[in-house]
Amino acid sequence: MAVEFGLVGLIFITLLLGTVELARYQILRQSLRSMAEEAARTGLIILQGNPCVTLDATALKTAVTTPNNPTPMLTPGNLMLTIACPAATSTGVRTVRVTATYPFNVVAPIIPALPALTASASLFY
Repeated sequence: MAVEFGLVGLIFITLLLGTVELARYQILRQSLRSMAEEAARTGLIILQGNPCVTLDATALKTAVTTPNNPTPMLTPGNLMLTIACPAATSTGVRTVRVTATYPFNVVAPIIPALPALTASASLFY
């Protein structure tokens, strides 16, 4: 009985830990996507008031990660934002593009490392 449990238990625990890590990965991915969209919206609001302002990634990250805009499971210190605001097109359309990158650290040592999470959002005005 103990040998069978040892064999089946090892497989069961591995599957359980893998499921938990995959769920954490998906939650972080969705949180990062929502945060990138919120950062693009915030940048758009700033630029609509004054289109000559250059967006600062640090200020935008601070605005997005305040208690009013919680980002579940994302540590602001590990978050990296990249902002692109190209010049207006010939029709006057401008774009705000925010790309957010966040490292994913695996908790269970038996699971291989997963790549860093990346999400981007673009808004036109």
